[in-house]
Amino acid sequence: MPSSASIRSFVLLSFESELEVTKPCCLIKLSEAIVMAHTSGYAVDFRGEQGIKSISYEDLLRQHPRFFKNKGLLTSYDVFISHRHIDKQKRSDINGSQENRLIELMYDQLTNCNSIGENGKSIDIFLDTRRIPDAKHFEENFAKALVTSRLFVPMVSRHSMDKMTTFNPITGNDSVLVEWIMALTLRESKKCEIFPILLGTLTDDKAYDLFSEKDPILKKLPNVTPRACIARAKHLLMTNGCSFDEARIDRYTVNGICSELCKIKGCEAFEVQPFETLPQELSRRIKQIVSEKIEQIERAARDAAIVHDIRQQQRSHLTYLCIIFSVSQIISFFSNN
Repeated sequence: MPSSASIRSFVLLSFESELEVTKPCCLIKLSEAIVMAHTSGYAVDFRGEQGIKSISYEDLLRQHPRFFKNKGLLTSYDVFISHRHIDKQKRSDINGSQENRLIELMYDQLTNCNSIGENGKSIDIFLDTRRIPDAKHFEENFAKALVTSRLFVPMVSRHSMDKMTTFNPITGNDSVLVEWIMALTLRESKKCEIFPILLGTLTDDKAYDLFSEKDPILKKLPNVTPRACIARAKHLLMTNGCSFDEARIDRYTVNGICSELCKIKGCEAFEVQPFETLPQELSRRIKQIVSEKIEQIERAARDAAIVHDIRQQQRSHLTYLCIIFSVSQIISFFSNN
């Protein structure tokens, strides 16, 4: 990323008007001549020592596609971010608003990462508000995204679990619980990894310890079986061709699901200091996990290619020996006759 000292000024061009950007924003350095503000639908003029350099939005898409995050759905993802939406019925959901802002910052940090892996791959992330903002076929789309993701990142937070404290085992249905049940099931069958982010109360300048607050949320979670959530999770797993241990899923309780996620090694947000670096630190850790996963896949592909080449050589040598043997047999036959 270029430092502020290296940029004299830049102009963000919309399709209708020209807007001078005077406050700091997130930048991506595409090349020595181009700096792009992380906002799709705009082109950028970069004014440097060599004069004005400009590029159209269409050319940016064509020349630097990996820096543009497709807002539509993909066939698979590196990261699936699971979170609870803000309750619109509450006039003031400060904790939820702070958490959603943290998620947005983390998403932008991850999508601004340099490429990973030998082939320069960008990190493909599923965040429902970015991928399916109109909520069309929401359940079908989020389920398909979840079962095709390498890493599941749940926000195991006071905000996410607060609604679960009053969960009704008969009529209750909770999409967050459904996602968590599915992810734990996929992890059991080694189809995805889980990196939970543990958050207590979140304020403007501090993330509290989820386990040592005055009224710890985990102690309020009921030991009841979320039957409707389990039924939805099983249906979505079956619909996407995933096998599972039905007896294990049927034993899940609300408290047990959340407790199991808390036991998985992830990130306890209150430990990250200073607090302002939390989005960057979370993104760094997630990127590291994804990079290691991609490296494993690439290493396995290289090993498979080597084995394939060796077998091809062995087949070629065997074919060559067979030809030599056949020719020698023919020569021997004519010599004897």
